[in-house]
Amino acid sequence: QAEDGNRFGQSIHPKRGQAKNTRVENIFDEVTKCSQKTYTMRFIDSSNPDMSKATSASTISSLQSSADDDENAYWLGIMALCMISLSQSWLMISVFPYSGFMAIDLIDGVNEENAGSYAGLLASAFMAGRATTAYMWGKAADVYGRKFVMWISLVFCSVLSVLFGMSQSFGMAIFWRFLLGLCNGVFGTSKTCVSEMANGNERLETRGMSTVMGMWAWGFLFSPALSGWLSEPTTSYPDSWIVNIFHNFLERNPFILPNLVSVVLCCMTIIAVMVFVPETLPADEIRSARHVASDVLCGIRNAFVSCLPARCTRSMSFSSRGELEPLQISGTQQYSSTGTMHRTDDSQYEDDANVLEEGGQENGDENERLARVHNDDTSSSTSTRTSSKATMSSIWSNQETRNHLLVYWFFSFIVVAVDEAFPLFCISQEGGLGLSEVSIGKILSTGGLIFAIGQYFVYGSIVDRFGLRKSVKIAATVSGPLLCLIPLSLVLNRDADQTESELTWATYILLSVVMAAYRIFSLVFFSSITVLTNRTVIPAHRGTMNGLAMVGGSLTKGIGPTFAGLLVSFCLSSGLFLPQVGATMVFVVLAAVGCGIGAASRSLLKGEQSTAP
Repeated sequence: QAEDGNRFGQSIHPKRGQAKNTRVENIFDEVTKCSQKTYTMRFIDSSNPDMSKATSASTISSLQSSADDDENAYWLGIMALCMISLSQSWLMISVFPYSGFMAIDLIDGVNEENAGSYAGLLASAFMAGRATTAYMWGKAADVYGRKFVMWISLVFCSVLSVLFGMSQSFGMAIFWRFLLGLCNGVFGTSKTCVSEMANGNERLETRGMSTVMGMWAWGFLFSPALSGWLSEPTTSYPDSWIVNIFHNFLERNPFILPNLVSVVLCCMTIIAVMVFVPETLPADEIRSARHVASDVLCGIRNAFVSCLPARCTRSMSFSSRGELEPLQISGTQQYSSTGTMHRTDDSQYEDDANVLEEGGQENGDENERLARVHNDDTSSSTSTRTSSKATMSSIWSNQETRNHLLVYWFFSFIVVAVDEAFPLFCISQEGGLGLSEVSIGKILSTGGLIFAIGQYFVYGSIVDRFGLRKSVKIAATVSGPLLCLIPLSLVLNRDADQTESELTWATYILLSVVMAAYRIFSLVFFSSITVLTNRTVIPAHRGTMNGLAMVGGSLTKGIGPTFAGLLVSFCLSSGLFLPQVGATMVFVVLAAVGCGIGAASRSLLKGEQSTAP
């Protein structure tokens, strides 16, 4: 076979004959070693039964020890990815307690009554930025590696957080917040790593995803309280000795301290990722980071060229050196089954492009025949390289992936809408509970504590009993009707002193439990749907797919608060309903939308999932 392969390679491509010969010889050597090892084991097995038993016991013990070490390494990586979730939840949530005060401080004429609309712009700016580049970050993770995208995103987040905290105008605050979302590609990539680090172990993958996603609960628990406590220290703690030391700096930048916490979290996360998270993209598919600048320029050029007539672009599919453009967004490139594309070596990269042009289909068939002697791991890696490059259209054309993404986006919309509508219902003096910020904080904190503690037990029980697909349907179906319980608080709180913005114990317990249960089922949904969606594409495409998921998720999360705000305003202020009837209608509508999403999940996720290779 080696000689035939060598002659065949020389006949098609004389310059590559020696390289082909070397590759075939390496394959032949691997097969020979495996055969010798198997023959030796069989000889021992037949000549000395006692030695065979000892060898088998030793082998089993060694394999068990190796499996334990692999699982320990996996959970160390999961803990590092949990730090990513924690830092990202802090970046998103910590701005909420002081965003209104930031608007008051930076805009003349804004007060507590009209600061809400300006505060909402800060949250929307982050989501708008993330939606703009989430797909590109996913593409980058499939080209330059998962770890590169994670650590470079965290570095950007650290720098931009400081600039946002030191903003001297509201326009600059919006700008830095937008860039913070624009440069944030870490969360989608971390979800890709959770699946790939499990190496096909579905139990580890499921547990790992729930652990990483569940870390958001702890972010929801302490981020608002700590962020509010650190904001405007010169006003809140004028007698503190450490505030007096940095008084002038803190007076000019009253919101810098929460953003310095962001820097600390991001730096700690960078260290954890670099030490404990393995690179899950195969090494021969990683393109060197030194090409990032040139690839970005190529991407801009390709975007420009795509707008030109087809006859003007035929000669531009290769660069001036004959190299393939690695970051083309449209179109696909096919690679030979032996993996002739090696992104880590430019000369090899160029040479492989020539082989693709001149080798022809016959050469690919012969190489495929020779490659069958590889083991399963090599075959898996080869199948990854033979597949076309991931694009938005190729991901979207996969019906199973498309259905999972649609369900994910729909549910993201309703979750954010509920998060916006609930506080508006609580502060409403006419049809709501008329609560103060302190009372609302108590409800959310207690609900967050129940959520953080109970999520692992509930998620594990549901997934173990029903599986991932049914867990998604159960969570999407149950979470909607739970919202109908919130208006019962109007009845339970009748005996409270409305002038003091008080809550009865029954109301307090009801709302805390309902919000905790809603968040727990949301966690069950998001963790399960993420694992299922990752399994609909091959590993080499997961970064791109998660980037696309983040694009749609960011858009729906940006629309959700607007929808909820308009819904609450219409139901409470239009005059079509009595105040308390209007407040009830808010959650009836949201529950109906939630039930519709539950029905859509049952319809779109029919049948068994076909796992991608």
